[in-house]
Amino acid sequence: MEHEVALFFRDQFRAARATVLRDSEAYEAVVLVLERLGRLHLPQAKGMGPVKGKLSEVAQRSALSRGIPAMWPDFHLTFDALYELVREARNLAVHEGALARHLSSHSLECALVLEDALMANMTTAKDFMVRSPVTASPWQPLSFVRQIMLMNSFSYLPVQVPEDEGGAWHFISDVNLARALRDAGARDQRLAMPLREAIATGTIQLHRAKTVETGTTIQSLLGDLNEVPILVVARNNGELLGIVTAFDLL
Repeated sequence: MEHEVALFFRDQFRAARATVLRDSEAYEAVVLVLERLGRLHLPQAKGMGPVKGKLSEVAQRSALSRGIPAMWPDFHLTFDALYELVREARNLAVHEGALARHLSSHSLECALVLEDALMANMTTAKDFMVRSPVTASPWQPLSFVRQIMLMNSFSYLPVQVPEDEGGAWHFISDVNLARALRDAGARDQRLAMPLREAIATGTIQLHRAKTVETGTTIQSLLGDLNEVPILVVARNNGELLGIVTAFDLL
């Protein structure tokens, strides 16, 4: 499978998993990606049954497909077993309640195995980064920054500060935003305060972001990685291309 195709389907599975996490019965999001990946190899195939063999071949690139389940059967099912559970449950007439949640759970496990398989030969920051990350802007009020962080469950939000060394990248953390907004008697005023003013007055303390280029190897990146994400930027102009967290490297 071509590198860019593998990245495309990895991102499709990531997006589908996010959908299921928002709705515990939204198993169809993952199933549709499974079918699309299968049809990449068997264009005329319809449904989950005919593409099982091809998806199993892809999954075997990951130890999570067979090797780890063989060693730890109490914790993991093989990919083939998971796939059959998803296929058979999807074919049932009723998809609601506990049954739908079990189907979603097994779908997520299938997606995780295939994501790991698709990433088997990838080694650089551009392969693992989340592209086009959500950012904050200095002119936005803290109320909107708060809204972005809560809606996306972000702990860190990138912001470019033009006044700092020609536009260096920083992070707003949920901890520092909470401290600013929960200052006694000042919440309403702080919510309405533009981020630029909050930075200038010291109301918000920022973290200077570590940045790497797209070709940085994962082994090199791991040496600098901690609970704070790392930003991936373009070499020539510092444009933000992506963000890498420890979660993305699991």
